[in-house]
Amino acid sequence: MSSSFPPLPVCALCPAAGLDASNQASTHELTIPNDLIGCIIGRQGTKINEIRQMSGAQIKIANAMEGSSERQITITGTPANISLAQYLINARFRDVAAMWNDPSSMTTS
Repeated sequence: MSSSFPPLPVCALCPAAGLDASNQASTHELTIPNDLIGCIIGRQGTKINEIRQMSGAQIKIANAMEGSSERQITITGTPANISLAQYLINARFRDVAAMWNDPSSMTTS
């Protein structure tokens, strides 16, 4: 079978056919103080897993480095996934700060 159509030109700078550049995966890094990382991870990883599920982003938290007071968080996904993950992480910080400022809002189990 021979086609009468000429082959399509290849453009190294053009996104592949059918792919929207805004949907291509990228990576963003955040640096979080060690003493706050627990509020992002949550008990047995519940909070970070919730953020992963809600945002659709892949989120990796680096192990603590000896002598460092900070941890690196790497977020991978589409720009929308990354933006939502960052928003959810910041919202978690706000929630925890609100609990510390208003201890009556803390629940006991």
